Amino acid sequence: MIKLLHNIIKIALLFTFTLNATDWYVSKNASGKNDGTSPENAWVNFSSIDWSSIMPGDVISILAGRYYEELTIKNINGSKSSPIIIKGTGQVIIDAEGQYRKYAVFQEYCSYVTVKDLVLNGGGHYAYRFRYNEYCRVINVDIPKPYADGISLKYNSNCEIAYCDIQTPEYVAEQSDCIYSQENINTIYHHNSLAVYNTYDYGHNDCLQMYKDHSTIVYNNYIIQQTEKTHNSQGIYSTNGTGVHRYYNNVIIMYNTQSNALTFRRIDGTGTVEMYNNIVFGKRLYHALYISETDDPIVKNNIFVSNYSGTIAEIKGWDGNAANIDHNVFYSPEGSKVINFNGNDLSWNDWQAFGFDQHGFNKDPKLKGNKLVPSAEFITGSGEVISFFDFDFNNKCRPANMWSIGPFEY
Repeated sequence: MIKLLHNIIKIALLFTFTLNATDWYVSKNASGKNDGTSPENAWVNFSSIDWSSIMPGDVISILAGRYYEELTIKNINGSKSSPIIIKGTGQVIIDAEGQYRKYAVFQEYCSYVTVKDLVLNGGGHYAYRFRYNEYCRVINVDIPKPYADGISLKYNSNCEIAYCDIQTPEYVAEQSDCIYSQENINTIYHHNSLAVYNTYDYGHNDCLQMYKDHSTIVYNNYIIQQTEKTHNSQGIYSTNGTGVHRYYNNVIIMYNTQSNALTFRRIDGTGTVEMYNNIVFGKRLYHALYISETDDPIVKNNIFVSNYSGTIAEIKGWDGNAANIDHNVFYSPEGSKVINFNGNDLSWNDWQAFGFDQHGFNKDPKLKGNKLVPSAEFITGSGEVISFFDFDFNNKCRPANMWSIGPFEY
């Protein structure tokens, strides 16, 4: 009876918060009472926000303008049904003025908070520092000019980064990842556009770098490496992870770098990697796919193309089921050896003789356009149906029987 009464009180309180949700405003041009209650009476800067007044379901609208200050979001908690929303209205630019401020946005110890529709510039190292959050979302936050990293995530759980456009500078003498992720749990990255331009030779300059993460989902992202470096410039670079890491419907373009496009190392024992319906293309690409010390990876319905004369993929320390790598396209116009498997360069016939890609192809998919849409007819209907998603890169529904290979459904 006591437990039932407790649950009734919780539901009643949540319903009260939802009914009484408040709209708050920030505007650098407000000239009224500056108590945040209306556009006319808006808080004039981020430091004026009365965070103690923010309740589940509340919305903070930042009105159009360029704000030369750091937005610090700490210790606020929405709920699953009533998240707190902090959003830009019109074009809102938060400018850290190069390295003058450490971050454009600093968020930590929050739950059920959505930050959306902002443009971030600069920051001492990260434009957006995101730590110790739970069930939070970063949606449509564009970062065209970070000093180095775009978003740095550490120690978060069940968070989501989506519809963000992040581009690193052309040169900065530091590591610069579009997204750096470390020791996060159950993070989802989807529908982001990530482009690395930094040519600094002594740091990791990756589109998405993950270290010691537990269970990630990465899908429908458009990832571009624009550097000409010969190392440390990956598309996706994941090491020492645990849990299940799923990557699907991603387009990864490696124009000039000689690094690896997809790198997975030491995701073993308590974790594995699953890759479905991705496409990877590189002009000078060292490897489109590199897997090392990772137990039983699943690689299906992917297209890997490299114009480099070496092998397209390398798999080291293999411990798995050959049938879990199937329905893929591996193609290079430059070399006859396709896969380096446990230290040996294999031709396509050698690869299939080991039991891999029994339904795969060593053919030219004839990629076209900047989205790398394959034109070869053998792609259509040659993939395997995957149980946990049914849409392509363009959110088109895939058929119930046979899928196309790659991120685009025909």
